Amino acid sequence: MWKVPEIMATIGPTLEKPEDLCRAIEAGARWFRLPCGYRQRPHLENARAIRAAAEQTGQPVQLLMDLPSSRPRTGKMAELRLDIGDRVVFWDPESDPTPPAEAKPSPVPLPGLSSLLEKLGQGQRMWFCDGRLEFRVDELSGRHVLAHLDRGSVTLKSSNAICLPDSSSPYVIVTAEDRALLNSFARAGLIPDWIALSLICSPQDMSDGRREVREQLGADVRMMAKIETAEALQETEAIIAQSDGVMVARGDLGPAVEFVRLPEAQEQIVAAARRLGKVSVVATQVLETFAETGIPQRAELSDLSLAARQRPDAVMLGKETVYSPRPIESIRLARDVLSYETCRLEVAAVRLPPALSAAIGTPRVVGIEGPNGSGKSLLCQKLSQRLRATSLRGVPLEWEAPEMKLRMIRDADWLASAMYFLSGVMESSRQLRKDGGKLAIMDRSVWSTLAVQYAHDPQRLAPLMSLLSVAGDRIKAPDLTIVLEASPATCRGRIAGKPALEQQYDSAEPAAEDFQSRQRDFYRWLAQQWPGVVFLDTEGCDGQAVCDKAESLIRGWMQ
Repeated sequence: MWKVPEIMATIGPTLEKPEDLCRAIEAGARWFRLPCGYRQRPHLENARAIRAAAEQTGQPVQLLMDLPSSRPRTGKMAELRLDIGDRVVFWDPESDPTPPAEAKPSPVPLPGLSSLLEKLGQGQRMWFCDGRLEFRVDELSGRHVLAHLDRGSVTLKSSNAICLPDSSSPYVIVTAEDRALLNSFARAGLIPDWIALSLICSPQDMSDGRREVREQLGADVRMMAKIETAEALQETEAIIAQSDGVMVARGDLGPAVEFVRLPEAQEQIVAAARRLGKVSVVATQVLETFAETGIPQRAELSDLSLAARQRPDAVMLGKETVYSPRPIESIRLARDVLSYETCRLEVAAVRLPPALSAAIGTPRVVGIEGPNGSGKSLLCQKLSQRLRATSLRGVPLEWEAPEMKLRMIRDADWLASAMYFLSGVMESSRQLRKDGGKLAIMDRSVWSTLAVQYAHDPQRLAPLMSLLSVAGDRIKAPDLTIVLEASPATCRGRIAGKPALEQQYDSAEPAAEDFQSRQRDFYRWLAQQWPGVVFLDTEGCDGQAVCDKAESLIRGWMQ
């Protein structure tokens, strides 16, 4: 089964309080990005808060530091809205603390501009706000640049980064400020999971950046290349080969390669990363309209659907969580759309083997499924008594000696363990055909093995499908499947009340949110492939209430 892309949330003014970070994790964020180009932000304190939130929620997350390179950003300034043709003077307050006396048009501070002057020429373009503001250079001096607005209507404000599409990259990949920041993280003993490097143009940039980062952190963390220039796109595979992951930085990449080519470039980069076994992230402008209005645009939903189809490892939200009245809602919507679309698209790509359908019919089997701690075994016992039905387990009783079962769960490799349980289902199916009555209740059917192995690692499903293609006609798949659902906390509480030996069995299947989430993804997929899959919420219900609901479902189905 396909892996649902995870959500990367960017930390900023509307998402940095400890309680909001916990809510973000609960909503589905599994990565957090520190945008280090905003030098004034408390990145170290935010990193500590992220680690604390992960510990509090019991959900591991990945922390990424996004280093900005030496690309200048506008200094502190009042927001400036311009009309087409309006002229602006860009000046470098690091070289001269006051704007030029001759600056009659609006002066815009751009610290670091002096280092770019030799790269600029008259008539060349200067982009801000991910290319949504385009200026043309009218005049150059040794101190400033006079330019007019050629395209765009958004506001120019503090900390907007510049892009020079007509100049070869004049930027330093790891700056002195970056080194100082990395060093402060090292002294604090807080090592991020990932470092992203901006404006990478060659494999050598990645090698040099990795070396500098390792020197400052004293640790070999994973490195992510941000592809955001036409030069980098030409070197995609070589750059990815020198990286641990890659980010499709669409904000700058779009205008750099011409917008009409951006979908092709995104597809090319994600496919290359998957081919080379590296992590990929699609970034920027995913749900910005929804974050502002609360109503998703059709183009935003289609963008997420495209991402699900291309199968990156994560999708990054930027302004949606940094400057937004709806950071949590944006995370939740992105997660929900990606989960739904991944499941929908996968149905066309992965099918249950037809051999399983040979077992549909008499005797009729009801399979009880769900995570450990959801109450499957107790429900099976009660239903068998009430309905006078044959009681079956996926593993026959004579196979359930504790030493054997624990060995297969814990010591055997995953494929041997899966075959052990599939063999148990086959043996139960043989007994059922030989001795069974008209109705059987099965605790842990064939679906359990698939669900558990998928939850451990989605890639395991493909070889199991091959096995079922051969052995499916010997396996009695459920005619009705009842999937019990309960929260991880509820499951953990129920497991704690079990005998010690049962707790040992259950420990092989974590009652954790990510594990259960993947199991839910499997059963949702199953419901689109197999008839008679229903879901029963057991949260807040005692065993009697769950049994009553399940009995009603079964009796209605049998009529």
